[in-house]
Amino acid sequence: MDKDQLTNVFKQEFKNFGDFKIYLFITPMQDFIATNVYLVQYLCNELKKSGLIINVNEPSQLFAKRLKKDKVDTNLLSFIDIISMKDGIESNMENCVFLEKPDSLAALSDVLSGCLAKRKTNYLFIDSLSTLLLYNQVIDVERFTHYLVNKIKIFELDGVFLTINDKHYEQLAPMISQFADNLVDLTKL
Repeated sequence: MDKDQLTNVFKQEFKNFGDFKIYLFITPMQDFIATNVYLVQYLCNELKKSGLIINVNEPSQLFAKRLKKDKVDTNLLSFIDIISMKDGIESNMENCVFLEKPDSLAALSDVLSGCLAKRKTNYLFIDSLSTLLLYNQVIDVERFTHYLVNKIKIFELDGVFLTINDKHYEQLAPMISQFADNLVDLTKL
């Protein structure tokens, strides 16, 4: 998948960004990292929007490094990292809250509420709903997704969810697709 294709898709999909919608992007496994970075790059650099990123798939420090390499202003971003401490990675990264365990969706919910109350942001981005299934049961991820959607609506944000098209997504697809205002299957590009 090339950047020009993604740019055209993002221009089309985000033309009403700011209308408090839920965007669900489904990406092939091999394009996940590039799509993840480019989605946030587009939101920050092209749309000039601030965001709260929930890092499930890779440590925030590594993700922020990728973003900086692609000239993304990470000052527009805050992070909730649910994977670094599980992997024993320590960081003193600013604008980031680290959770101890990726299987504590209740703790993530509490931290999310605190972050949204403290800092004005335009969107909530979760880097991989399907990766949550590595640590949580399907029903718990479905409930958490419903919780996220309601938080997004209450705080008048846009929600940008990215998921990998894999066996985990197939388990979630029927439920999470009902919450999406815009479902974008990037596997068909």
